[in-house]
Amino acid sequence: MQAAPTGFLGHGAQLVPHSAAYEQALGEEQLEILAAEYQAARELLEKRRDRLEALAERLLEREKLEPEDLREILGERPEDESPAGVG
Repeated sequence: MQAAPTGFLGHGAQLVPHSAAYEQALGEEQLEILAAEYQAARELLEKRRDRLEALAERLLEREKLEPEDLREILGERPEDESPAGVG
């Protein structure tokens, strides 16, 4: 049996014993999550490839993108896509 650190904010890390099978299952679950997120990111980039290429062209022209460039090429950010704490 192995031990892995766990902890909660303000309580410090503690070693909790777990089996190799548990560790393997956890690792497999993490790989599944990463694979799903990778695929979602690829699909989004492929869906919006024209915008990505326009951004790349503008960046090659000017070497720096300003917020106005992003708004011109991408449009305004929808409310539901704003990062936490922004907008």
